[in-house]
Amino acid sequence: MKMEKLITNELGSGDNFSLKIIKLQGICEDNSKKVYIQANVHGAEVQGNAVIYHLIEALRNNLSLIQGEIVLVPQANPLGSNQKVGTWTYGRFNPITGDNWNRMYKDVLKNEEALNTLAKEHKDDATTSKKLKKLLKEKIQAMKQSLSSYGPNENSIHFLNLQELASDADIVLDLHTGPIATNYLYVPAFLEEESKHLGFNHMLIIPNEFGTAMDEATFMPWVHLQKALKEHEIDYKIPFSSYTVELEGEELIDLERAKIEASKICQYLVYKKVLTKNPFSTPTVGDQYYCHLKDYKTYYAPRGGLVNYTKKVGELVKKDTTLFEILNFNDLDNLVTPYKAYKDCLVINHNTSSNIRDGMELYQVMENYWKID
Repeated sequence: MKMEKLITNELGSGDNFSLKIIKLQGICEDNSKKVYIQANVHGAEVQGNAVIYHLIEALRNNLSLIQGEIVLVPQANPLGSNQKVGTWTYGRFNPITGDNWNRMYKDVLKNEEALNTLAKEHKDDATTSKKLKKLLKEKIQAMKQSLSSYGPNENSIHFLNLQELASDADIVLDLHTGPIATNYLYVPAFLEEESKHLGFNHMLIIPNEFGTAMDEATFMPWVHLQKALKEHEIDYKIPFSSYTVELEGEELIDLERAKIEASKICQYLVYKKVLTKNPFSTPTVGDQYYCHLKDYKTYYAPRGGLVNYTKKVGELVKKDTTLFEILNFNDLDNLVTPYKAYKDCLVINHNTSSNIRDGMELYQVMENYWKID
């Protein structure tokens, strides 16, 4: 095991922020896989760091379990992690530009002519996949150089650095949390069947399209390659996996829960033949629910006031059941107003605050969900 550091920001004081890149290398052969796991791109979403801690502790003296390499990047956005407002971490958006830290990645190989060349030269899937990784890294490096010609843009270079670290990986896990949330995954459509092996309870199926997040930025080169090969009448199964992993709520770590979450990740890596066995106890997998992104709905506050969230995250809610109540002192005869669920739903997360103005997000729920056996 070794740790490298990559300077990310130089502050006005002359001090530096840096990434800690932890590499766990096991038995490496031609068909060995590389796993890239990062956490805490949003500053308040700290639970993934606790998961990475458990992965380090479990594997550092068991490197022989690893068939390939695992790269871990905790606290992947030092600038975001260090933005505080009072006791709260203001870490979802760049406080200067207002940009969402997890919406800054690039669709590097979009409209890339070199993909057509790869398709024309295709001999076998393994060789073409290696060529894609090489092309991806080269294009990211060229993009970084181009964007830095007048100085590094903080909203571009750092996230291209993260993409470059993941560019030769076979599996990418981007660890996040919700506000007050249950556990859930963002799953690209081509990985719907595989996703159950991560052992999480709630899966949001997203289109195989680019939406500027890390999971999409890493799987889209493979989607583009598959499309280019299809135009040459070549069937190609994407050998790459990428997920956004949501580890319940923000601002606090829970080391006991993190151990269970680390065990689920390791069990998945056993399934993917990266680990020969799970160094933790085998995790229990509960009911698993799926939902398409188009059916992932947000309830917004119909008025300002103080919100009583009557349904908990992970709870199944029936249509016309009270979902939340709003306390507002403008009408002394109707101080509390109940609001009902529009449809049957499964609660995924809700706002961290009861002090709400109209139009703010309250709940996010799955509708038209289904349960797998």
